[in-house]
Amino acid sequence: MTIHSSQLIGAYVLAGGKSRRMGSNKAFTTVGGRTFLDLTAETLQKAFGSPPTLVVSSINHEEFIVHGHPFPVLRDVVEGLGPVSGLVTALGANPCEFTAVAAIDMPLISAETFRSLADQVIESDRLGACLRVADRIEPFPAIFRTKPALEVLSQGIEADEIYSPTYLMERLEALMVDVSECSLDVGSLKNINDPWELEQVNKEL
Repeated sequence: MTIHSSQLIGAYVLAGGKSRRMGSNKAFTTVGGRTFLDLTAETLQKAFGSPPTLVVSSINHEEFIVHGHPFPVLRDVVEGLGPVSGLVTALGANPCEFTAVAAIDMPLISAETFRSLADQVIESDRLGACLRVADRIEPFPAIFRTKPALEVLSQGIEADEIYSPTYLMERLEALMVDVSECSLDVGSLKNINDPWELEQVNKEL
């Protein structure tokens, strides 16, 4: 097991979405009695030793500023690219060698998952790592080698060739860790995007 620290790995939460299907900001939505934001931040702190930075958009930036949470907030430096905008911002702001990225709509992800992905990137020559579920790439959670991943992403955006985090993972030739090869509860990968999905997860919890 690699020793992780906030000097080696900077952690970021992408929370810039419009939350249209949920009807309200997912970061402040509760599941199991706790907000998505608190759960995700706690996971990243357990994994890497320090609270994460939130990456938001111009659409919801003010809401995060006035909410009163304790986390640093960055606003997207590039608009209109969805989660790719958040990745540009996180990779560009992170002074650490590695960048851990979580999505705000996956609040049940475990610290062990992040640590496992970080171990595999650090011990390899790959530029990133994420999970694969069956034949589908799950781009978050993810770990990146910060500077080279930012270079690849910036070049792809400039050439209009990277449209999503999945495209980025493919361009990076990232490690795709199959969930069947690790002791990971697939339920922890659930995206919670609307009230019906939230209700189902709360019932299961």
